Amino acid sequence: MYRLNVYDATQKRLKIIFDYFDYVYVSFSGGKDSGVLLNLCIEYIRKYAPGRKLGVFHIDYEIQYQQTTEYVKRTLSKNQDILEVFHCCVPFKVTTCTSMFQRYWRPWESSHQELWARDMPQNCLTQDDFEFYTEELWDYDFQKLFIKWLRKKTKSRHICCLVGIRTQESFNRWRSIHSDKNYKRLLNYKWTHKTGWHEYNAYPIFDWNTSD
Repeated sequence: MYRLNVYDATQKRLKIIFDYFDYVYVSFSGGKDSGVLLNLCIEYIRKYAPGRKLGVFHIDYEIQYQQTTEYVKRTLSKNQDILEVFHCCVPFKVTTCTSMFQRYWRPWESSHQELWARDMPQNCLTQDDFEFYTEELWDYDFQKLFIKWLRKKTKSRHICCLVGIRTQESFNRWRSIHSDKNYKRLLNYKWTHKTGWHEYNAYPIFDWNTSD
């Protein structure tokens, strides 16, 4: 019996996603897994859904490797004809383990521009673009609220955020897919999770291994 390889399995999942949702976006950090997922989506759209746009949600944490910044710029630039980029530079709270005096820090904090690791990118979205922003907001809360903001902005009925997690990387990631607690799914696909009214996360490369 023929068994699907992970690439073909992902193609089938992407078809399900793009057929069902009227707006799809990728959470793209610039890392290996989200980079693979973004390129798979770009390839899929160019091949099977010409004329369709793909959203890209990029949280810029200010402090990162220069090579990561360059990779993000390069990838987004060469595919700008099909991408709608939401490059977010927001001073939400971010957990830190490098200080004995505070448990969080803020990227792009306007009151400390002299400490910024680099200049803020042009045409990025800041706290002023999000009516839900408050100084008490953590980065993970921002991600949860962003999908609601984007659904309203794009006037979408069904919206999906694609996340490039792989269960091989940690037990928590394995549990996020296979746990019985993940019962709020799209059409009972275990690699999806309902987060709100007509709002979903999907994990199309959850079963990829490092060797793939």
